[in-house]
Amino acid sequence: MPRIPRTLLWRLGLTLVLAEMLVTVVLGAVLFARARDLTAERIESELRRLTPVLAAAYEPLLGDESNVRRRVAQDASSLGMRLTVVAADGRVIADSERAPDAMENHLARPEVQQALRDGSGRAVRTSASVGRRMLYRAAVIRTDDDVQGIMRTAVPTDEVEAAFGGTARLIIVGGLASMLATIIVIAFLSGRLSRQIRGLADGAARFADGDLDYRVPRPRPTELAHLAQSLNRMARQLQQRIRELQAREQEQQAILQSMSNGVIALDANRHIINLNRAAARLLHLDATRVRGRLVHEVIRQHDLHRLVERTFTEGRHDPVEIRFQGDPPVVVQAVAETLASADVDAAPGVLVVINDMTQIRRLETLRSDFAANVSHELRTPITNMMGYIETLQETGWDDAERSTTFLDIIARNCGRLAAIVEDILALTRLEQPGVRDVIQRTPTTLMDLVHAVIDAHHDAATAKSMTVHATGDETLSALVHPQLLDQALGNLLSNAIRYSPAGTSVTIRVETIDDEDLGAAASIAVVDEGPGIPVSHQARLFERFYRVDKARSRELGGTGLGLAIVKHVALAHGGRVSVTSAPGRGSVFRIVLPRDDAARRTGTESKRN
Repeated sequence: MPRIPRTLLWRLGLTLVLAEMLVTVVLGAVLFARARDLTAERIESELRRLTPVLAAAYEPLLGDESNVRRRVAQDASSLGMRLTVVAADGRVIADSERAPDAMENHLARPEVQQALRDGSGRAVRTSASVGRRMLYRAAVIRTDDDVQGIMRTAVPTDEVEAAFGGTARLIIVGGLASMLATIIVIAFLSGRLSRQIRGLADGAARFADGDLDYRVPRPRPTELAHLAQSLNRMARQLQQRIRELQAREQEQQAILQSMSNGVIALDANRHIINLNRAAARLLHLDATRVRGRLVHEVIRQHDLHRLVERTFTEGRHDPVEIRFQGDPPVVVQAVAETLASADVDAAPGVLVVINDMTQIRRLETLRSDFAANVSHELRTPITNMMGYIETLQETGWDDAERSTTFLDIIARNCGRLAAIVEDILALTRLEQPGVRDVIQRTPTTLMDLVHAVIDAHHDAATAKSMTVHATGDETLSALVHPQLLDQALGNLLSNAIRYSPAGTSVTIRVETIDDEDLGAAASIAVVDEGPGIPVSHQARLFERFYRVDKARSRELGGTGLGLAIVKHVALAHGGRVSVTSAPGRGSVFRIVLPRDDAARRTGTESKRN
């Protein structure tokens, strides 16, 4: 059995059709009854009018019964009704449908009795003569005051029904036509209204799907037009509200992502709902892949887990310093507090703010190491000098040769102290803020500077039977501070001679290279044939007082600050320094400098430690 639609318009249309049917049936019944009564009244009125007229017309004919019979037959045929003439004693003189002789006396008929009594009579009954139900009207035929007979007219009641049948059919056809017209109009209006309502529903559905740029067409009916206008206004308001929320969200995300501190937001189930770039960078995470995952799965650090759990149970927690293992290790200071949810019924989450302490702790370590190293480096020559001075004080100056030897040792230690102090002062000057902007630079041919450095170290190289030569672009020049660059190259060449085996060679290459940061840059590379440097030491090689082999370095007379000075001289020129080495393969120390003033101002300040 097909399912009946339950749409509003179907129900409304069905209700209207049923109402129309009910009205049509009730109205038809009323009209049917009224029309039937009117038809009967019209026929009876006609009989009431004609019967006295016929009675008067037949009064002169009563003396000739044959003439009366002939006249009754003619009049009945022309009038379309049954005519009967009855004598005053009840004998039937003439009848239009039966032979008078075959008919019984009519004196006892109700309409005849009423006519004799009142002058006219009426009756509705079944005729004993013809066996049909008839409507009778009777009127007396008088001569002066004497009753001569009775004129009776009759119409079968089924003919009354027949006369009413046309009217009944008209009522039925009219009712059906009215119902059909109503159904058609309702169907048309319902279809039109249905399309308009469907348009409103489709518009609301598109709004629900997020298509807020769509506008609902305005239908004709005022009520639906108001509804469409309200829907469109709602869409515009939602669109504006969403734009405001998106702008606010973008602003919040921009603020969050631009923060130098790492931020991690967790929901009540410990899932990561948001984190910024700083947190992803510090913890080496992919922000797009960790959202929605459990923090315990993503960040495997027990101290952080304890901080999160204690914050969930106790609320805001004091800052905790956490160390993440890695290469290099990362040290952070984390603070956490509860994070209220936008849903007032939802449990709160936790917001973890991470501050990168790696550089601060590294600088603190460097400062501590520097102080310890300075103390150690100064203590050794001072201790030596004090020892020899005390010896001289105790033994006197009688042994001239021994005293001279002691004084030479004291002088060497004084020179070492002076060198350390001078290097520290030089390093301090190079570390001053804005040093790049204050040092005086002049266009200098780099090869000339290299030859001067080689000449200055000729005796040291000759003492170890080593050869030092320069190669490369003889005309390459750059804007440099000659004394500073001379010091840096001298430190590199001095180290190369100091740590290379006797009889080897050192090469200084001057060339133009294509640097990733500086573009076309000037390169000065010092290449030795020494023992090489393990990779594990190369990252810290340019730190103050850092030594690969501490005992050997002190034995060879280094201050431990030479490479740190080289690094800061390069940075002061807007350049950089690098080392390439492997055990047993020698080393290449390279200073890269910008070739012109514009390149010199590139962003290399961040490389400064």
